[in-house]
Amino acid sequence: MHWKLLFSTSLWFAVSLVFAQSPALTIGQEYAIASKVLGEERPFWVYVPEEAAQQPCPVLYLLDGEWNFHYTTGLIRQMISSGDIPPLYVVGIINTNRSRDLTPAGPDGSSNARFGGAESFLRFLTEELHPFIDSKYSLQAYSLLAGHSFGGLFTIYSMMKNPSFFQGYIVLSPSLGRNNEQQVQIAKTHFKRTDLPRQQLFLAIGNEGGYTQLSSEKLKRVLEGSQGDKLTWRYRHWPNENHVSVTIPGLRAGLQYLFEGYNLERFPALDDFFLVEKHLQDLSTRLGYQIPIPETQFQKFVTQLIAERDLDYAFFLLGKYKEAFPHSTSLLRYYGDAHLLKGEIEKAREHYTKLLELAPEQSDIRQLLESLK
Repeated sequence: MHWKLLFSTSLWFAVSLVFAQSPALTIGQEYAIASKVLGEERPFWVYVPEEAAQQPCPVLYLLDGEWNFHYTTGLIRQMISSGDIPPLYVVGIINTNRSRDLTPAGPDGSSNARFGGAESFLRFLTEELHPFIDSKYSLQAYSLLAGHSFGGLFTIYSMMKNPSFFQGYIVLSPSLGRNNEQQVQIAKTHFKRTDLPRQQLFLAIGNEGGYTQLSSEKLKRVLEGSQGDKLTWRYRHWPNENHVSVTIPGLRAGLQYLFEGYNLERFPALDDFFLVEKHLQDLSTRLGYQIPIPETQFQKFVTQLIAERDLDYAFFLLGKYKEAFPHSTSLLRYYGDAHLLKGEIEKAREHYTKLLELAPEQSDIRQLLESLK
């Protein structure tokens, strides 16, 4: 009996040791910088998408990071995988004094240790945090700011205070009733300006009533009367969500809106390469940075053209494919197939041979080369 107990104890200890030594799961990198603007050390977390090793990516600055970072990074990973949005960095900003940082000063410019520090916090974002992120990561020229509640209030404030810094804004259940709807009153004049830069805004609330809903609906009416032609916006009201639960559907819908048009699978009418090219160029103009044509689109149309024996058009697109993805092994196969159908056996063999050198596991190519001898 004792040996059984000893064996069980040893097994439990061995299993416990394995679990104790297992590496921790991580979803981001933790940083802190000494802010001269705020006079304190500011912590923040950064999520780096897998695709960032191959391309520059836009960046999302996320307020209330300690609450919102985990579900946001999971949601963004899923939306990247489904093709709804491009790869994004996420910078989750951790609070040290939330009510101070996220609330604008009063109409008379008054502030104190508890409220009214939004101007300094915005300077911290633009003058200290963003330069740090830009120095460590490869960024696209497109930055987003997302905030909820007090964070939503700050996001609207930022949109008007420094309109050229961020290009996209996600505002969820903003506390716009503060200081007698101060930011709504400012918006009445601000959005009549015709010199504003290109901006995108997604504004949403749950079924919460009170000043949050009333003030958000007032801001919606202000936006409806905006004069500039570079502001695009959308408003959503979820009657089945509350002040807290609105965050996840709101963030998802906001990202879908800001990057509307990115997922080409949602546009079946884009059945020609030049339609895709024009669509993505229009999207690039709206976002302010170049959206490349995905390799899958080249493959889709080249495959179709080869199947239809439209070889002149196929070779034309293969030339564009090669310019965009010069090191693609798939490109070699398409060139080989096109040359083979055109009766250019030596050129086909040349491409198949090079492909086999780079991808020797492709046994069907080896068999094809044998048949071409």
